Amino acid sequence: MPAHSRALSIDGMGHWPGEYYGPECWQAIHDFLTSSHDACH
Repeated sequence: MPAHSRALSIDGMGHWPGEYYGPECWQAIHDFLTSSHDACH
């Protein structure tokens, strides 16, 4: 499992099958989640 899939799971987003998404998609999702979580703190 890719590291970013584990990170999403740890963030409470559940297990997203990384093989269904390209690197660009994953980076965008990760950036969005990171921004959302940072804004909440």
